[in-house]
Amino acid sequence: MGASTRTGKFAVGFTAFAFLFILIAFCSPYWLQTDGELKHPKFTNLGLWELCLKNFQDIHRWYDYPFNGCMWIFEEEYYIIHDYILPGFFIAVQFFFTLCFTLLLMGVIMTL
Repeated sequence: MGASTRTGKFAVGFTAFAFLFILIAFCSPYWLQTDGELKHPKFTNLGLWELCLKNFQDIHRWYDYPFNGCMWIFEEEYYIIHDYILPGFFIAVQFFFTLCFTLLLMGVIMTL
């Protein structure tokens, strides 16, 4: 349908590349990463859906155990520090990037 002309072929190609790059960004756990300046960082990296911590304890509340390792950001274990690791702007980024991903997926289907 959309690829019958030269312009249509370019549109399909660019849409496919955009979808590939957005898919990689959507799944990547390295949106934010520690810069290596600290000797013992508590935070290692953050993606849209994954958070990696090393011996992290919330400065406002002291719990029995420190948070270690990489986990899904909505993991039940992270619920007690949910307000600290998911500020409002980050939830907005998750929402709008998911919306972008969904609309681009629909765009890929419509250009074929």
